[in-house]
Amino acid sequence: MSTVLYCLFLTIFLRIGDSFAADPRYRTYLDRTKQYLEDAKEANAMAKHYEGLLEQAKADVVAKTKAATAKEVERLHVKEWAAAVKKVQDMLDNPGAGNAAKAAAKASAPFAKAATAYHASMVGYNTAAQDYATRVQEDVAFAHQLQSFANQNNLEGKTELGEQFHSQAVNLMKQASGYEKLAKEYNLMALKMQTAIPQITAESNQAAAHAAFKVDPGNSLPIEEVYHYTVEPPYLDAAGNPVLPDKEVVP
Repeated sequence: MSTVLYCLFLTIFLRIGDSFAADPRYRTYLDRTKQYLEDAKEANAMAKHYEGLLEQAKADVVAKTKAATAKEVERLHVKEWAAAVKKVQDMLDNPGAGNAAKAAAKASAPFAKAATAYHASMVGYNTAAQDYATRVQEDVAFAHQLQSFANQNNLEGKTELGEQFHSQAVNLMKQASGYEKLAKEYNLMALKMQTAIPQITAESNQAAAHAAFKVDPGNSLPIEEVYHYTVEPPYLDAAGNPVLPDKEVVP
């Protein structure tokens, strides 16, 4: 039972007991009840007093704790650390780099397709040029062989047969000359294709950079590079004071 309820109960009891005051049998109980009431009131007053002291002490402890916490936070540079952590988290959450990569890939795709086509054409022309060059060597060698047959038959007096071999050798040399011309032309085209590919690549890079800048002017770091900025908690010495590490930790 609380002190307030106890006092209320005793007060009611005394009011009821006043009707029995003339009877000496109840006098002792009434006197004791009055004393209990006084004690209860005194206890209630003391309780309020200590309750006030407790509230004052709590307020004092809260104020001191708040001040001590603020001082410790400042000593450990927690605010700076928290700001750095937030900065890193902002970089991790920043979609700019991802959007820039997508835009760059989309812008450079046509150039990459063109470069691939040019490379395929270059390989085709180069292969054809080599094939024609090989055919020229074979035809020239065979033409020389036919001319040797022609010379042999002429020496043996078989001029008609020698003339046939000579005519075949001449035609084969003409054919070889045509193939040689084609080989040179195809080789020149292959060189032109090869020269054009770096220019296409440069234009692709320019288009990619322009597209990336449009969606991410700040040139945000991609997530895989943010780890360089990973934040470490403050180092503390034996006395609990923040210090720098002895050497930089290389990731």
